[in-house]
Amino acid sequence: MADPREFLKSESMKDVISILDTAFLSGYELHPGFRSMQLANRAMIAHLAIERGLKDGLEKAGLSYPRNAREGHDLPHLYGLTKQIRSGKWAAVLADAFHDAVAFYEYDLELVPHVATLEKYLEATGTSQDFMQMRYWLEDSLTIDDTTELTPYVLLHLHKEILEALWPLFAYDQKRLVSKRVERVVAEAVVHVLRYAEGAAEDQASKELDKWLSTKPSYRAALRDAVQQGYVVSGAGELGREKLKQAFESLRAQSNTPFSRSPSADPAVAFYIGTCGDLPAGYQPRYRDAEVAVRWPHDSQISAEVLSPAGEPLGQIQKNINSRWFSSPYIKLGIFSKVFEDAKHWLVDQQCEPVVVTPEGQAARELYVYSADHSFASIKGTFSGWPPDADEPEEFEVNFWDLNHNLLSGQRVTITSKLGEESPYGMRLEGVISKVEDHKVWIAGLGMYGRVQ
Repeated sequence: MADPREFLKSESMKDVISILDTAFLSGYELHPGFRSMQLANRAMIAHLAIERGLKDGLEKAGLSYPRNAREGHDLPHLYGLTKQIRSGKWAAVLADAFHDAVAFYEYDLELVPHVATLEKYLEATGTSQDFMQMRYWLEDSLTIDDTTELTPYVLLHLHKEILEALWPLFAYDQKRLVSKRVERVVAEAVVHVLRYAEGAAEDQASKELDKWLSTKPSYRAALRDAVQQGYVVSGAGELGREKLKQAFESLRAQSNTPFSRSPSADPAVAFYIGTCGDLPAGYQPRYRDAEVAVRWPHDSQISAEVLSPAGEPLGQIQKNINSRWFSSPYIKLGIFSKVFEDAKHWLVDQQCEPVVVTPEGQAARELYVYSADHSFASIKGTFSGWPPDADEPEEFEVNFWDLNHNLLSGQRVTITSKLGEESPYGMRLEGVISKVEDHKVWIAGLGMYGRVQ
């Protein structure tokens, strides 16, 4: 009869992998130590599972290791010993899987240099001292600060991928590089909507997508491009675009994200789905001449504040460890971008609006205003329909993008903003300027929705 301990070792590692898959980190809004607690809990069991796997490999190869470390072994030392197995090939499998995971998650080695190699990562997060700190940090006030300082170095995605590579090594299963795992999942989702086609129209749509896919390096790259381009892909009609959308939505429905219905999928798939929401490279700004000021509070230049020329704060752009810039407006949810300039342009586009300003007796001019909600005036008064309901003027505040609006108190002025470039409808503000303070202008008048041209 097979040794039941071997079965339990295998299942124990699989169990920890499933825990890391399904235990979604949360709690950003809670006590600062909450996230450290979550990381310490998960990393502790992952550390122990990695230790078991390394020991199992050494035992099967007939190699010895110190057995008096009941407090937890040093993972760097155990990994070094495994390099004797099969002339280093056993350990190389782990190193290859780790390297593939670092590349897949696109870690920026300038921000997280300890992930450059598996050895460096284990030295930073996998010593016996680290293990004991994570195990007992809430029981010993002296180790709380040390453990809190340790947790930023712990990247659970990498712990998980070490286990994904270890498990097949002693379970004699096929190894699963994360890049290949996710490529297979994405390919299955896309192929499913292509192959299950009924009727001539669906068959034609599938052929169009097959031709388009042949120009892409991978299913992952193809689907990401499609999502970022709003499913408008070369050579595909409306039905083909709908098929791509179905493929992506099926992936998102099963992924381990806050928006998922089924928190059971590989978190690497969830990471991939998140990257599909990045700004497309070479994002084209709507207002190329809307200049901004960029301030870098620190010499490291990993976080910048962006302001309009008049000093209106637009938001922040911060470098992420996954080689991305996160553009965060102060008025809405942010977005990731691979390029800083793209992130900056997007931040401008969210809050910059063109208006036509016509002072009485002067030619009309197109200027930019700061708009937090795509309404060019802060409504202290009320915009009504046309004709206006109110006969009495109300006060509106307009924040111009810069200081060169050349408007003066006492001027009668008309300001219009269209709902879209091709639309004749929009907002119209008519009145007398009651006050001017730098880029802010107050107008006593009537605000109307209706035809502006």
